[in-house]
Amino acid sequence: MEFFTIERDTAAAHNVAEALFASTKNGFSAMLTSDVEMLHIGATSTPGCITKGNLDIVVRVPAARFHDWKQVLSERFANNTGSASISTFTAFEDDSHKVHLVIQIVVIGSDLDFFHKFSEAMRSNPTQSPSTTC
Repeated sequence: MEFFTIERDTAAAHNVAEALFASTKNGFSAMLTSDVEMLHIGATSTPGCITKGNLDIVVRVPAARFHDWKQVLSERFANNTGSASISTFTAFEDDSHKVHLVIQIVVIGSDLDFFHKFSEAMRSNPTQSPSTTC
C-alpha cells in the first residue's frame, strides 16, 4: 500500500509547482501551437489549496496531434502505470524533480477532457476557504 503526505506549507508547494510548470512548459514551447494548451491543474494550481505537493499538467490537443505528443512525451518521461491509456488520453510521470510530476495528454472534446474545468472551478471561487474548494 502506498501512502502520501499533505504539504504543510501550501504556499511553498504552490510556488515550487509553479516554477516546475513554467520550466516544463518552456521545454515544450516549440510544440505549443495555437491549437494546443498546456495547463497547470490539480491542487498546486490553486493558491492555498491543501495538496500532496505534486505537479499535475494537462496537455489538451486536437485528435490529429495526439500521437505526436504521445511519442514526444514517451521519449522524455515514464508511462504513468496507475493511469488509463486510451486513444484519447494517456499520462506520464517523472520523479526526478523536487516534486512528483504527472503530465496527461487529452484530446480536446473527448470524454476525459475535463481536468482543466475542475482547476478553473477551484480558482474561480475565492470566497470559499481552501479546505472547502479543494
